Amino acid sequence: MTNSMNNKVFIVTRLYISASDYNSNGYYDCEVFLDKEKALQLFKKWRKEELDIRRETECTYEIYTDTEEKFHCSWDIDLEMLIIKMQEKTIISD
Repeated sequence: MTNSMNNKVFIVTRLYISASDYNSNGYYDCEVFLDKEKALQLFKKWRKEELDIRRETECTYEIYTDTEEKFHCSWDIDLEMLIIKMQEKTIISD
């Protein structure tokens, strides 16, 4: 008989996509947490940083999704895009 253990982890991912700059047309960052509140803090921090940058540069941007688990915006006539996502996953180990 095996001893199974279930653990929840929270993954926060930030993905930049550029259709105008082919040298850096994709970049992502990912962090994993055991604590949902810490994951939410990072999600909110990344979201705030992005909105601050959009406002500082005074560029026109569009927000497509803005929930507690997903933030999706674009700028420069949709040539530049950012998606931030928080997901809950269960790790099953035997």
